[in-house]
Amino acid sequence: MWDVTAYNAGFVVVRPTLYGRLVYEMMRQKTKTLKKLDDQTALNHVVGYMKTSYKRKGFSIAVLDVRHYVCGVSYFEKSVDLWPSPLPTFAEKLQQQGCHNDIASCPIVVHNNWIVSREAKIYRFKEHHMWMYDKGRFEIVS
Repeated sequence: MWDVTAYNAGFVVVRPTLYGRLVYEMMRQKTKTLKKLDDQTALNHVVGYMKTSYKRKGFSIAVLDVRHYVCGVSYFEKSVDLWPSPLPTFAEKLQQQGCHNDIASCPIVVHNNWIVSREAKIYRFKEHHMWMYDKGRFEIVS
């Protein structure tokens, strides 16, 4: 996925090639050596190195279609000024984006990033009608 300015390590499709394996081996080594280095930064460092060192030998990388694989900043935060109050449901937002009859232009993955804590992520998904599971919701209490 593309995350506004860099590759997003939160959702990645990797072909089962030697280069795909090498990227992750190099990422593991970098994060093992530099303890404060996060996976996304490591991915972008390694991809930058691979692009310059192995492009002529067949290494390639592509960004997933940003209409289908949307980072959280773009989906939840950058378009927030355009939303009426209260926030539209997920279906209404898709309809506003012209996706109501054109499934080919609808998001497949929305990465819920740049928000801290599991609870905050769940709450944000719920407020956008994108959360389908509540633990204990269907339990019978006697």
